[in-house]
Amino acid sequence: MKLKAATVCLQCHFRSKCLANKQRNAFLAMKCSSVLLQSHVRGFIARKKYTSTKKAVLVLQTRYRTFVTSSLCRLQFLAVKNAAVTIQKVYRCYSLRKQFLAKKYAAISLQKFLRAKRTASALRHKYMTEKRACLAIQSWYRCVSTNNRYQDLKAASISIQGWYRAIVMKKFDRAKYLQMKAAALTIELYVIARNQRSHFLKLKSAAILIQSKFRAWRMGVEGKSEYLKVKKAVTFIQQYYKCWKLRNQFLKFRFVAVTIQKCFRLYKKQKHYQLGCSSALII
Repeated sequence: MKLKAATVCLQCHFRSKCLANKQRNAFLAMKCSSVLLQSHVRGFIARKKYTSTKKAVLVLQTRYRTFVTSSLCRLQFLAVKNAAVTIQKVYRCYSLRKQFLAKKYAAISLQKFLRAKRTASALRHKYMTEKRACLAIQSWYRCVSTNNRYQDLKAASISIQGWYRAIVMKKFDRAKYLQMKAAALTIELYVIARNQRSHFLKLKSAAILIQSKFRAWRMGVEGKSEYLKVKKAVTFIQQYYKCWKLRNQFLKFRFVAVTIQKCFRLYKKQKHYQLGCSSALII
C-alpha cells in the first residue's frame, strides 16, 4: 500500500509537471503571437496617422499660399483701380470746367451785346432762354454725375462680387478673374492714357515678372522652413505617444502575467497540499 501510494504521488507530480510545462509552452507561444500582432497593428496605426497628418499639412500649406497670393493680387488691383478712378475724376472735372467756362464766357458776351441792342422785353426773353439753357446744362451735368456715381458703384459691386467668388471658388475661378482683371485694366488704361499705353504695358509686364519671381522665391523659402518645423514637431509627438502607449501596454501585460502566475502558483500549492493531505490520510 505504501509503495502504491508513493507511486500514485509520483505519478501525480509527474503529470502536474508535464501539464505545467505544456501550459507554459502554450503561454509563451501565445505571448510571442500577441507581441508580433501588436507590433504589426501599431505599425499600421502609426503609418496611417503619419499619412493623414502629412495630407493635412499639405492641404494647410496649399490653402495658406492661395490666400496670400489672392490677398496680394487684390491689393495691387485696388491700388491700380484707385489711381485710375482718381485720374478719371480729375480729367472729367477739367473737361466739364473747361466747357462750362467756355459756355459762360459766350453767354456773358451774348448778354452784353443783346442788352445794348434790345429792349427790356428782348432782354427778358434772352434771360429766360439762358435760364433754360443753364437748366439743361445742369440736368446734363447731374445726369453725367449720376452716371459716374452709378459706374463707380457698379465697379465697386463687381469688385466685391469678384472678391467673394474668388474666396469661394479659389483656384477654379482664378484664371477667369485674372482675364477679367487684365481686360478691365486694358480698357481703363486705353481710355485714360492712350499715348502711354505701350510704355505702361512694358513697365507692367516687367514689374509683374519681377514680383512673381520674388514671391515664388520667398514663398518657397518660408514654406520649406514651416514644413520642416511642422515635420519635426509631428515626429517628436509621434515618438512620445508611441513610447507612452507601449509603456502602458507593457505595464498592463506585466500586471496580467503576474496575476496569472500568482493564480497558477496558488493553484499548484493548493493541489500539492491536497495531495499531501490525501497521502497522509491514506497512510
